[in-house]
Amino acid sequence: MQLDKIVLNGFKSFADKTEFNISCPITAIVGPNGCGKSNVVDAVKWVLGNQSPKSLRSGHMSDVIFSGSSSRKASGMAEVSLIFTDVAGMGIEQSTLEICRRLYRSGESEYLINNKVCRLRDIREMFMDTGVGVNAYSIIEQGQIEQLLQKSTVDRRVIFEEAAGISKFKAHKKEALRKLDRTEQNLLRLADIVGEVEKQLRSIKLQAGKARSYLKYSERLKELRVNYSLAEYHKIVTQSSEKKSQLARMEERFGSVASEVARCDATLSELGSDIISSEGEINRWDNSLISARSKIEQQYDRIDFLRSRFEELTGRKANAGEQIRRLSEQNGLLDAELKTCQADLAGNEEIYAVKVARLDELNDIIGKISTECGTIQATLDDEKSGIIDIVRRTAQLHNEIQSISTYRDSLKGQKSRLSGRASAAEAQLTELLAKKAQRNARLDDINKVIGELTDSLDQKRQQMTEIDSAQAQVNEQFVAAKENRSGLMSEKRILDDMETRQQGLSGAVREILNEAGRGGESGHDYIEGIVADVISADAEYAEAVEAVLEGMTDA
Repeated sequence: MQLDKIVLNGFKSFADKTEFNISCPITAIVGPNGCGKSNVVDAVKWVLGNQSPKSLRSGHMSDVIFSGSSSRKASGMAEVSLIFTDVAGMGIEQSTLEICRRLYRSGESEYLINNKVCRLRDIREMFMDTGVGVNAYSIIEQGQIEQLLQKSTVDRRVIFEEAAGISKFKAHKKEALRKLDRTEQNLLRLADIVGEVEKQLRSIKLQAGKARSYLKYSERLKELRVNYSLAEYHKIVTQSSEKKSQLARMEERFGSVASEVARCDATLSELGSDIISSEGEINRWDNSLISARSKIEQQYDRIDFLRSRFEELTGRKANAGEQIRRLSEQNGLLDAELKTCQADLAGNEEIYAVKVARLDELNDIIGKISTECGTIQATLDDEKSGIIDIVRRTAQLHNEIQSISTYRDSLKGQKSRLSGRASAAEAQLTELLAKKAQRNARLDDINKVIGELTDSLDQKRQQMTEIDSAQAQVNEQFVAAKENRSGLMSEKRILDDMETRQQGLSGAVREILNEAGRGGESGHDYIEGIVADVISADAEYAEAVEAVLEGMTDA
């Protein structure tokens, strides 16, 4: 493998894209101070995966990006590429190998192999046992030769092992041991998990037994509830049918009652009209009665007047009769006197003439009185007939008034009875409507209970489904834990076998270790084993020790 080209763009002092074409192997980079020698070395270390800003002579990793000058603005990205030729045996199909690293000011970073994004781990594994790397012997900075000469044999051994090509296997062993440690930790955790799962499994088995019992009893309860619900439903349906029939009968009865009420209302209206007309007629009869009474009183007054007049005329008639009697007596006396006088006619002719004149006058008076008495008698007879008619008419009016009063009382009683029947019908109608509302409310309650029972049944089914799902998940977790445990145990056995057969180590290292194990005469008594077997650290310091001894644990 031969380094062919170094390309820098925006890295430290190399603001523009700069290419270093290398036509022959490089031993050292020389030049005056400040020309950028160290920046080129830093670029090579950086692209190979150096993660320490301090080793790159920077405070932060973003300081490797060109920060600008008075005449140029800062770059937004630092990019370094290394191009290698003669890369046969590197595991790639191309004839050249280009590795690239980019860093943006936003903090994002990416690695590329032949313009394809990759991981830093891929680049490190690719350059293992090639002498190319951040801590490899292919890059020795100023002052590191003196440090290398002053190092102990153990520290120098790292460089020789890199040159011997066993660092890759040590890295693999380190990774395998790390995986093995993680596997052991996972096994411990898995054992805890298995123990916990076994505890949970026992509890779950109990719960499963309870769940099965619950399912059995739930099914029985569901069956009983369904039967009960069906019985209640049939009962409710029967009651509903009966209530519907009763409601139909009540509605029919209500219709007949309503018809009766309507008929009663019509009759009541008709009776009201009759009552009104009767009351009008009664009022007219009352007025007629009052008028008749007034007329009767007038007739009574007239009768009293005529009676007094009759008595007066009777008295006058008696007086006239008395006068006639006296006149008759006088006439007799006069006749006697006439006879006497006739004797004395000769001397009394003059007196006779006077008496005759007086007699004629008296006869006229008697005739007038007789005529007046006849007139008065006729008037009395007429008045008597009128009084009799008035009395008869008065009695007739009294009878009619009594009949009308009786009829009016009858109408009032009928009106009261009809009003009572209407009130009773209205109360019965109200009661029927209330019963109908109660039946409807009862039906609504029954439907609500049926809905609640259905919802409860659905909830129980959902709970059973959730329990089944939880049990299935627990079973899946248990099976997965068992499979994971089996896989980890298999991986542990494989790693133990690899460690026993010293796989991952080069043949020379295995031979040295075997010689040391056999205690031969080759003088390898000082060999204790590889670094990974000799050094141990607590778990909390494992990562720090691993970072310090990176690439040397297989030594």
